[in-house]
Amino acid sequence: MMAAFAIPTFAATTKDDIIAELKAGVQVGDKTKAIPEKYIDVAEKFFAANELTDEQLATALTEVKEAKELWASTGETEFKNIPADVQKQLQNKAAAAAKKVGATLTFDGKTISVVDAQGRTYSVLAKSNPIKPTGADYTMLIVVSAAVLGVLGSVVVISRKNKLTGDC
Repeated sequence: MMAAFAIPTFAATTKDDIIAELKAGVQVGDKTKAIPEKYIDVAEKFFAANELTDEQLATALTEVKEAKELWASTGETEFKNIPADVQKQLQNKAAAAAKKVGATLTFDGKTISVVDAQGRTYSVLAKSNPIKPTGADYTMLIVVSAAVLGVLGSVVVISRKNKLTGDC
């Protein structure tokens, strides 16, 4: 009986947990920077189209939290004010995760797209008004992309570990 109490139990991470983490925004000091709904929609579409294990979901949640912590550590609520080296770290994290799984992350000046290993594309219009001189804020897309690509990376790692793919 005591052995049962000695084994810790952990609640499994769900897709809803990840979406809730994204919807919570980034806490910077006493301010919260909301993640634009269009970026959350990309994550929701990805999760709806892909069956993920508890481990993959936990990895995705960790990726989201790490990206939010990195951004919050700058003390800035606006992407344009985040130091260039931190912006680059977020971009490199997303690109490296994409490369690991054979996915690509592209930006053509207006649209940011992630193409997963199965060829499915998840896109978002980054600039809703190209005439507006202020430029777009890509931080949230990078955070969401890092999470999506982190999940894709864990799929490859798990499939290789379990020898589920033929070209490993």
